[in-house]
Amino acid sequence: MIVKTIPFTNLNGDEKEFVAYFHLTEAEIVELELTSQGKAGFQAFLQSLIEEKDGGRLYLILKDFILRAYGKRSADGDSFIKTQALRDEFESSPAFSNLIVGFLAGDPEDFTSFIQALAPASKANPQDHKQAEK
Repeated sequence: MIVKTIPFTNLNGDEKEFVAYFHLTEAEIVELELTSQGKAGFQAFLQSLIEEKDGGRLYLILKDFILRAYGKRSADGDSFIKTQALRDEFESSPAFSNLIVGFLAGDPEDFTSFIQALAPASKANPQDHKQAEK
């Protein structure tokens, strides 16, 4: 899980900070890898978009990734809750806008680090899990 504190200005002009939680399960990571375009996997697909400077597609993939990973920790810490209502609320916030624009306008390594922390390559291949169990 990643916790990011995102500064933003609310609609009243007040400077605030929003604490956002991001987490992907192993199943979600495998799904990203298996459904990404190209045979090299999700991270390689993103890298190709960065290298091709395909800003439109990169934005859509980035937005989907952020919203897919966003959620709230349960009070007992046993689960991570993701609902469409939570995603919609976050997506409509100035904090989300600041986060995604910051990733796009900033150092590409920041977003790459974010992805690698949430979806490490070691968890991406279901075949690796089978071999590790033997």
